[in-house]
Amino acid sequence: MKIEFEINDSDANVLVPALQHAASQALDINTFEVLQKVIQEIQEDIQNGVSIFQQLINYLHPYTNGNPILASSKLIINLGISQNFMESSQGMHYVLSYILKVLVNTHKPGKTPSGITMTEIGKLITIDDCINLIQHHYEKS
Repeated sequence: MKIEFEINDSDANVLVPALQHAASQALDINTFEVLQKVIQEIQEDIQNGVSIFQQLINYLHPYTNGNPILASSKLIINLGISQNFMESSQGMHYVLSYILKVLVNTHKPGKTPSGITMTEIGKLITIDDCINLIQHHYEKS
């Protein structure tokens, strides 16, 4: 069975201690193991999001005219990233695909990352959108 739901990082940081407490109170070893697996998955997702954000800062910095990169920053308006960079296969598409490839190769050796399309790139507005897109494709891989 696969259970999926969307939760932001701040809510996940609240959920993890609650799950850890529940695991510590578990009387059955199977319950404990299941809760530990859920906790581990959530923590890995949080860490992946942080890692993706740091990589976006590193790779996009030369294209932002020195503007600070925040998760809520709008790519074109706040960061000054050009429309040409957004529409080029050697621009934003290359950066996001490269980050995805490194993430998949590091955490899922032998798996092939699913491809990010130019249509998906065209819908990006903020850095958060970039993070979510990479995470979505990472989970599909």
